[in-house]
Amino acid sequence: HYGKYVTASKEGIVRADREQALDWEKFKKLENEDGTISLESFFGKYFAVDGSGVIVAKRVNASLGDRFRIQLQVGPDQRLADDPALPKLWGLHSLGGFDIDALEAWKIWTGEVGKGITVAVIDTGIDYTHEDLREQMWMNPYEIPGNGVDDDENGYIDDIHGADFANEDGDPMDDQMHGTHCAGTIAGIGNNDIGVSGVAWRGVRLMALKFLTSTGSGRTSDAIRAIDYAVAHGAKIA
Repeated sequence: HYGKYVTASKEGIVRADREQALDWEKFKKLENEDGTISLESFFGKYFAVDGSGVIVAKRVNASLGDRFRIQLQVGPDQRLADDPALPKLWGLHSLGGFDIDALEAWKIWTGEVGKGITVAVIDTGIDYTHEDLREQMWMNPYEIPGNGVDDDENGYIDDIHGADFANEDGDPMDDQMHGTHCAGTIAGIGNNDIGVSGVAWRGVRLMALKFLTSTGSGRTSDAIRAIDYAVAHGAKIA
């Protein structure tokens, strides 16, 4: 908070009085399955809190009682979403600063007035039933859901949320989940206390265009057809 770096000596004494962090004063962050972290000093000792509440770096092994949870704090020029899995998207915000400055951007705009922006996700498809994505999905205005008819005569029956070029049908459901992950980063509903938060909290419509199979592989020709579909249905290609 005061612009000082935390260090841990060979004896395990933890202090926050350095103007710069030297290589031997850097820590290794270990992520645990329960969402907590363990910190290991340069000397191979783990951080812990002793009985008096003092942080030391003397543990040979990291036990359950020596785990920490990172609590994001926002500055005056930042806005933080309450989505519990947001810290997993280190590309949006990371402690190391190697990110897109999403918190700073959300202070200015979160996408609420961005209605009409269609983003075509050309990947493995999208799980359009996902609780963090279903309200963000693009809807084909010229197709009647579930009637088994190619209403808009584009070659795909019931292509409501996009199309599947790998399997030649109108259902781009994700069977590999990479596309769903990308869609969540783009426009997962933000600040709804569920899952992650996308770059755009609201307003973006996700068009699911599947050209990759469950193996993660696909044909370039199918990717080109996906681009053609996106352009024909209103997605702008930059």
